[in-house]
Amino acid sequence: MYEMGMPTSVEVEKAVDTSELFQLFQNYPNAFNSATTIGFVLVRSVYVTLRIHDLLGREIATLVDAELPGGHHHVVWDAGILPSGVYYCRLSTGEMTQTRTMMLVR
Repeated sequence: MYEMGMPTSVEVEKAVDTSELFQLFQNYPNAFNSATTIGFVLVRSVYVTLRIHDLLGREIATLVDAELPGGHHHVVWDAGILPSGVYYCRLSTGEMTQTRTMMLVR
């Protein structure tokens, strides 16, 4: 709504707290040599993807691509022959995404 060229109201969107839907924990161990455990909790049953990306954003692996029940979940990622470096673990529900940084050290 405008009056004399000046806005008279402002609409504010509330930020959604992803912890209300799910929480992605930091992997352990971190740094890791070949394998690491990634944990997350879902408040309710939801379709999730858990993917690993490199520094350039390329998808390295898809660890989960399914509907999972609410509760605590743990996935082990074996980095195989990948080189040392920083990798990103990304958990998505379609509505929200959380990312954690992981360090692979050979």
